[in-house]
Amino acid sequence: MRSKLGARRLASSRKSRPLELRQVRCFVAVAEELHFRRAAERVAMAQAALSHQVRLLEAELGCPLLFRTTRQVSLTAAGVAFLTEARLLLEQAERTVRVARAAAEGGGILRIGGIDEALVAVLPPVLARLRAEHPTLRITLTEGSSAEQEADLIRQRIDLALLRPPVTDPDIACVRLFDEPFIAALPEALTAEAGDALSWAWLAAQPFIGYPKHSRPLLHDLTARQFEAQGYRPQAVQEVTEKLTMLQLVGQGLGIALVPHWVSRFVLPGVVYRPLPDAAPVLAFGMAWRKRDPSPALATVRAAIHADIGHG
Repeated sequence: MRSKLGARRLASSRKSRPLELRQVRCFVAVAEELHFRRAAERVAMAQAALSHQVRLLEAELGCPLLFRTTRQVSLTAAGVAFLTEARLLLEQAERTVRVARAAAEGGGILRIGGIDEALVAVLPPVLARLRAEHPTLRITLTEGSSAEQEADLIRQRIDLALLRPPVTDPDIACVRLFDEPFIAALPEALTAEAGDALSWAWLAAQPFIGYPKHSRPLLHDLTARQFEAQGYRPQAVQEVTEKLTMLQLVGQGLGIALVPHWVSRFVLPGVVYRPLPDAAPVLAFGMAWRKRDPSPALATVRAAIHADIGHG
């Protein structure tokens, strides 16, 4: 009695070992063929070796998976239940191998964060080329401010950020890709009054639609400092976060705005774009990533962005 109790305790305390995929594949072949010879041919091994692998699996699980007779093979209740999970396990194993191989070849998954300019003006042609040249590479996009992008890089929520430099974290690498000027967005009705060449005096005299300090600190400070450098203070009537909202207000004649040059690709009724006078402020655009990230997919996308923008 004691020996039986001790054996049960020993069996219950024994730790389960990880399942061997070879044994699982052998069982699935038998379960689907319901014939040992055909299953052995399917997995390219001797019938005796196949039977041995299935018995090892049953021993590990502690229950029979198959009813065996001299004429037929069928599944036990445990075998039916195990077959469903075994198929999922093998599919996941194959998917894991594919993902690893794709990542080693520059494929896999890459998470990109970007400011509005990145998602509208910079990334679309790059993504189109990457899809054609690297079909196994999957990219996810997240929009946010530059500060949010840097924070997401640090927390490993994204792998690459397209933002306004600089970054502050020493573990984040950042390269400046290009600079672009601000331009003026004017109500069409004011173009005759503005004349061919804008002046800071005329701009400062107009109702001004600006950027909120709390959500667009860089744009707010750049535009404010530019007016102040010329000895003026803009007459702010509205502050909005989204540039399309800003353009809608301009188109309705509610004021003028200073916008990055890329915004001029938006053609809206009642909105006219004009270059600013000399000494117009410029915005830097850059790319940032974790210095110790060895991902081939990251290297692939960085190279594609460099090539598209024209920097080696």
